[in-house]
Amino acid sequence: MTTNYNNFKINKMMVFQNKFCALEISFLEGLNVIYGKNSAGKSSLLDTLVHSLGGEDIDLNPIVEECSYVLTEIEIEKNKITLSRELSNKRKLPISIFYGNIEEAMLSEASLWHTFPYSSYNEKFGFSKIFFDFLNYPETVSTETTITTHQVLRILYADQSNNHLPIFRHEQWDNVEKRLAIRDYIFGLFSGELYEQQLFKKSTTKQLDDAINKLQSIFKVLGRSSEQMIEDFIIEEKNILDKNKDILLDKIFSLTNKNDDIELASDQQDIQNRTQIELTQLNKAVLSLESQLSNQEIEILDLESFSKELTIRMSELNNSIASNSLITNIVFDFCPCCHSKIEIETDENICKLCKSHVSEDINQSNLLQLKTELNFQIQETNKLVNDERKNYLRTVKSLNEQKLLFSQKKQEFDLLTNRWHTSYELELFQSYKELGEIDSELKNIEKRLEIAKEIKSLEVRRNHLQETLNSIVRTIERMTNDAKHKLTRILNNLNLNLKNLLAKDIGIQEEFLDPNNKVEVVFEDNRIMVNGTSHFSQSSTIVLRHLFHLALLQLADQDDSIRVPHFFVLDGINDGGLENDRAENLQKIIFETCQNLTKPFQLICATSELFPVLESANRIEYLNGTRTFKNKLIGKSNL
Repeated sequence: MTTNYNNFKINKMMVFQNKFCALEISFLEGLNVIYGKNSAGKSSLLDTLVHSLGGEDIDLNPIVEECSYVLTEIEIEKNKITLSRELSNKRKLPISIFYGNIEEAMLSEASLWHTFPYSSYNEKFGFSKIFFDFLNYPETVSTETTITTHQVLRILYADQSNNHLPIFRHEQWDNVEKRLAIRDYIFGLFSGELYEQQLFKKSTTKQLDDAINKLQSIFKVLGRSSEQMIEDFIIEEKNILDKNKDILLDKIFSLTNKNDDIELASDQQDIQNRTQIELTQLNKAVLSLESQLSNQEIEILDLESFSKELTIRMSELNNSIASNSLITNIVFDFCPCCHSKIEIETDENICKLCKSHVSEDINQSNLLQLKTELNFQIQETNKLVNDERKNYLRTVKSLNEQKLLFSQKKQEFDLLTNRWHTSYELELFQSYKELGEIDSELKNIEKRLEIAKEIKSLEVRRNHLQETLNSIVRTIERMTNDAKHKLTRILNNLNLNLKNLLAKDIGIQEEFLDPNNKVEVVFEDNRIMVNGTSHFSQSSTIVLRHLFHLALLQLADQDDSIRVPHFFVLDGINDGGLENDRAENLQKIIFETCQNLTKPFQLICATSELFPVLESANRIEYLNGTRTFKNKLIGKSNL
């Protein structure tokens, strides 16, 4: 089934210092324009907004840092979720989620909030894993780079402090591999299936290397004697020794019975009784550990079965969601069961097929929470399985130790009960000596047999892993080739979108206006080439940067296979020394492009000057301190 990616939009953001609201702002679907004089707080607002979504490397304004936290209400497929994050320039702060709108969140108990770390660690889900799951995105697609919401926001947010960077916002530890990983992620080049294959290849290669290294180490230690480690040869040798041992025991028994008239000494009888008691206790310990081991095996099987059931439930839930999105809007003229004519139902709260009362809010409100709870259950169950397996191995070790003690004590007991007191002592002594030598050889045989079995097991495992690895490599090659073709197609479409937008510019940058120009977006270098150059005037760089993000929004509208959530934030769309007519034209290009989009989107822009062409957009005025952070109130005591 084809993956249907979800989009999101911001409904409202509220900034608090303790219980005092220092800022409240609402956004609408479509084009939102924040305008006002320079230093009115527009950039601080957008920085705070992106920070609340998981953005990093944002130098928050000192007035923002004086606040405590930010609440942001987002909407994903009619599901409202409220995010809470501390306002600080500290890195990798956690994010808390409440399943409901911002008003409900403010009145809710702390127990209804779910807090997630910035990234996943030690089997703990990070915020990005949860957020991407809401969007039906895979958590990551790179074996080298972990993709987080911050990495995606580096493209979605064009802030003022990075005006010279046309594609990605700055990051301290940025590199080519990371930028390529983000590009491949948002383009949907590598599906979750390919990522799983990449991880599978990595783990299989490690297992294969481990098996080969173990075999080499064993043969290195054995040297020329390795040919004597053939399992069948060792078993035959063991059978001969067992036969000789039985003969020797019969001989000892015969010799002992010839001395019937000799009684054991009383002190020897006491030792024998004590040894028998110790032997009984050791036997009970062995039986107890065997019972414990059996119970642990059952527990592991039950947990693994429950984990599989949870995974199936998650798969069925995702399939149900996808199926529902496909058939919800289908209008049936005739019943698919009895073929009777169906009356058209105009009430959206009435099922068009069975006429039952339905509520889309009820159907959707708990959907994301249910997915999160299933994820938690899967995570906790897998942790219990791992813990139980560790306990199982510890029990196996204890059982082996107890069996060894039991064997030693039993041999001691056998010697006491067959002790000699007659003239046959010398012959019995020699027989017991031979018996000890045979037991020693049998112990050595057991060790050799374990090594032989391990060699055989490792060889079988090595061959199986090699076959598996070859199959994985072929699958990855096929998927990679498919991804290369898709990358070429997507880049061509993106370059064409940007070329067409640049042609609408009225500046003096000749490369932009050349009808035969070649536009090339180079993600790995974080630059855009036009006719082979990426060096433009400051004003042209601003135009190029915003038009690139607009071209990417167009691409998301045209291609459902890419992972761009139809959400962009553009700061300073008239900065960089733009002439008035060129700045007005840029706003016209933005407006007309948004008008031609066919799917829901949200574009939030900020400008110090609003031209008439944007009057029909959702305008948010920031003049004379209106809607800015109420810094005169921030810092009041007992807030």
